[in-house]
Amino acid sequence: MAKYKILIADDEELELNALEFQLRRFFPEIECEKAENGRCAVEKASSFSPDIIILDIQMPGLSGIEAAEKIRESLPDSLIVFLTAWNSFEFAQKAIRLGAFDYLVKPIDGESLKNLIQKCIGEIESKSEKISISSESERLIHAIENSVFDIDEKSCSENLSAFFEKNFSDKEIKDAFSILTYEVSKKIPFLEIPEIDSKNDLQNLFSSFVKNALDAQIEDRRDKYSRIFSLVKKYIDENFSNHLNVDDVAKEFGLHPAYFTRLFHDYTGSTFVEYLTKVRIESAKKMLSEGELVKETARKCGFSDTDYFSKVFKKATGKRPAEFSSSDGVKF
Repeated sequence: MAKYKILIADDEELELNALEFQLRRFFPEIECEKAENGRCAVEKASSFSPDIIILDIQMPGLSGIEAAEKIRESLPDSLIVFLTAWNSFEFAQKAIRLGAFDYLVKPIDGESLKNLIQKCIGEIESKSEKISISSESERLIHAIENSVFDIDEKSCSENLSAFFEKNFSDKEIKDAFSILTYEVSKKIPFLEIPEIDSKNDLQNLFSSFVKNALDAQIEDRRDKYSRIFSLVKKYIDENFSNHLNVDDVAKEFGLHPAYFTRLFHDYTGSTFVEYLTKVRIESAKKMLSEGELVKETARKCGFSDTDYFSKVFKKATGKRPAEFSSSDGVKF
């Protein structure tokens, strides 16, 4: 018997057969079933009970999104991957609501498919690791979760105290923490999930996560995108040396590029390019003042062309990089 089962659905026969061929080539131990349209996918999912379901978005009769909605009713734990010819996030909100695991853009290359299926298998195996908590622990965790979503700080504090007064074992606390962070982060996106290790104080870790979740809920209720764009700015500040563009950063935060562009200006007061350039120039000024070579500064700040970097730098500061010297002078 195959260890994992995959259902693939696409109304284009050549694409469907090519996908099956690649899956069998990379993962000969996997049992694979095909469906030629959305309705067939729903029927086969019911009888086949696949671990992974790959659905083409655009199928006649019943689209991939519609098929996923029906499949989710009976197979809530199956991982759903969408195939799309659109290299955009037009369908992202529906896909996220359906708990889609990932997506692939056509035409599909073998390496991307292989990496994605390995990622799916890793997710399945991590979920299958034994997590077991008592009914009392589960009740208290559920109470903490509800008080977070209700933004009830008093109840949060009382439920946390009640949980730790039970003197659960470290394993039970760790398992309960895994369940809590999983459930909360599904409803509050972009929360930082701390890792548990031997150095952690479990009670402080629990309390810190709950406080962060409460703060995120309060901010999201006040302004839906304020927290997201604080994270966007942090992301740019930490990755400015890489090749960044609107499409990639919008994708990172699950927003359509056009909508992201409009919101970015609203929340930063500048365009994406203006903000990115400002971050890069500020970093370049610091590097140059510390004696970094102009060419190296340009490279480290995301500029592949030193001449272009010099022009942008002079426009922003009124000086060429060579004139922005440290006490020892700037060197090329």
